[in-house]
Formats: sequence, structure tokens, C-alpha cells
Amino acid sequence: MKSSGLKDSIAKRVERVFLRLGIKTKITNNQDFWTKYHELYLKGEFNLENKKHFLEEWFEAQAGYFPNIDYPKTFNEKIQWYKLYYNDPLVSKCIDKVSFKEYIKEVLGSEYVIPTLGIYSNADEINFNELPNQFVIKSNCGSGAEEIIIVKDKSKLDIESSRKAISNWKKPWWRSAWGGYEFIQLRILIEVYIEQIDGQVYDYKFMCFNGEPKYVSVATNRFTNHTLDSFDLDWKRQDLSSTGASHSEKNIGRPRNLQRMIEISRKMSKPFPFVRVDFYDLGDWVYLGELTFYPGGGFSKYYPKERDNKLGEMLKLP
Repeated sequence: MKSSGLKDSIAKRVERVFLRLGIKTKITNNQDFWTKYHELYLKGEFNLENKKHFLEEWFEAQAGYFPNIDYPKTFNEKIQWYKLYYNDPLVSKCIDKVSFKEYIKEVLGSEYVIPTLGIYSNADEINFNELPNQFVIKSNCGSGAEEIIIVKDKSKLDIESSRKAISNWKKPWWRSAWGGYEFIQLRILIEVYIEQIDGQVYDYKFMCFNGEPKYVSVATNRFTNHTLDSFDLDWKRQDLSSTGASHSEKNIGRPRNLQRMIEISRKMSKPFPFVRVDFYDLGDWVYLGELTFYPGGGFSKYYPKERDNKLGEMLKLP
């Protein structure tokens, strides 16, 4: 069976970071790294400078070039700076999907919040008998598809396997090199299930630079054949290709809620140098999904590479 470990080049780079701390250890998989990282984190040894060394090594292995984090120019470099040096508590509040719902209510109103069915500290607290036939389970600080369980028919759900999967979701301290994640407490959030007529929900992601939305990417088939298509605000297609997704074979039409989403993006992004504002569009209404401060972890490979520079020029750091 093929193991799910770190790439060899990343593992060796991480080992070098630990060697700088005087610790000789063998890193073969994600669990090795995070176990050792947590030990150092609890001892207060993984300080800002060591986080920077870790990000430099990880970045070069992922993005393909060595970053200048202290004097960044590319978009990916600036996202690393953002993680390390931008410490606004509002970032943590907005990363936490539970407290973010309260922030949405404060700024926009409760009608833009996906209804919540339950909030739990651990998987054993969940009473599945009390839940409806369809729902979504997610980590309050997760990213991507790894920490989401979509239930369309509860009768087909393996409850014990689901509890086990939830118990293995990453703790926020595992992402403490990721800026605003450091002080978040892990919680499990269960929301109502939403979809459009074609059986999915369209995810609109607005890239906002210094309070102004500039581009929107449309994600479809997030958990199967993931596609991502990018446009400017006049709905002219843009080439913002990066690692991980292909273009949709469908024609992605201009959504009727586009102007509403632009206005909300401008309002929600105003406090931040950069944030991506993510919406779920149901056709007759939109819900605010999340704010994403570090898209792709700041490790995305852009095609062509000049896109990394272009986006970097648009982001003005404080």
C-alpha cells in the first residue's frame, strides 16, 4: 500500500529546520512532522524566526523558488509575510467559521449566514439521531475538502467512521505557522445542506486587494472533478491558472447576483490588505461561505509564472 507521507524533498527540508534547533529527527510523514512541531510549540521553541525558516524550506519545495519573505515581491511571497507578520485579531475571528458567523451578522445581517444545526467540541458530542437527513459537517478552522463531510442521505452514513475521521481533523496549532490560526480552538460545525438545481453549489471566490475586489474565480465540482474559472468584474475571462484545478467544460455565465457579491466583498475586505471572500450562490440568494487569507497556503504554482508577480504588485502590504 502506498504511504501518504510528505514528499521526499519537503521531508528533508523540514529535517533541516529541526537541525537548526539542534534536534536530529527523521521526518517521513505528516504525523512525524506535526508531532515534533507540537512538542516544540508547547515549549515555546518554535519562535517567529524558526517559523520563517520552516516556511522558506516548505515554500521552495512547493512553489519552486526560494522566497524573500522580509522583502516580498510576488503574491506567494507576500502571503508568507502576511502569515508571519500581520497579527490583527480580526483575522483569527474571521478564520474561525463559528465566530465568523457572528461577524457576518454584525456587518451584513443574519440573512447571509448559512444556518447552523450544531456546534461541538468533539465528535462524541454529536447526536446524529437529532440531525436531519441532509447536512454538512466541517471543522471550524479547516480548509479544502479534507475536513468536510457532506451528508445527502443520513441512512447511508457510516457514523462510526465519520466520528473517527472527525477526530483526526487537524488541530489549529498544526497550522500555527499560518498566522491567524494560532489561537483558534478546534470546534465542529454542522450546517444545513444547500445546493442548486443541478445538484451542486457554485462557489464564487473574490480576490480583494486592499479593500477592492479585482477578480472572481468560480469553483464547481469541488469534491469530484474540481474546476476553477477566473474572471474580472466585467466578467471577462482571465488566465489565473494555478496548481490543482482545470477549467470547466461548461460555459460559466455571469451570475445575476454578481453586483451584490461585489458590494459585499468590498465591505467585508475593507479592514484587510488581502482576503478572498467566498460565496455560495443559490440563484435567488447568496450565502457568505468564508474569508480566505492565505489561498493555497501561498505555495501555488501560477501558469504563466508572471501571474505570481502581477498579483504581488496588486497587494500593498502595511
